[in-house]
Amino acid sequence: MRSESACLLKSVAINSLGSGLDYLIVLSLVTGLGVATPIGTISGVMAGASFNFYMNRRLAFTTACSEAVSGQVIRFITSTLVLAVLHAIIIWTLRDRLGFPLVPVKMVADFSLFATTQPFLFKYYVFADPAASWALSHFKKA
Repeated sequence: MRSESACLLKSVAINSLGSGLDYLIVLSLVTGLGVATPIGTISGVMAGASFNFYMNRRLAFTTACSEAVSGQVIRFITSTLVLAVLHAIIIWTLRDRLGFPLVPVKMVADFSLFATTQPFLFKYYVFADPAASWALSHFKKA
């Protein structure tokens, strides 16, 4: 149990660094260059999430390095794309339609979607042992 908690805490710390990269890109694109909000947020999310994937695989979930990276990348891309689209819809609605400021809106969307789900997605889906994961073994049978 202790090592599980340590992995999740490392993942949260790594994801915080990825969020910094995300914010830098979003603010540069949306407020600096005038790129559309959904494009800027998806760009930031994908860059930050890619950083998170690499660093989590190397530092937080080190046992995942024994599995081929291709399956992990596919699981990562599919789960992150779903979250990124939901994230962009939330931010677009709150900022562009309802007029709320970008940074607070992004913080709410980040916390509600990524901070609460990504460490668990990494542990139980992206970097999960295929033989031990119910979700992965269930999909292989289908």
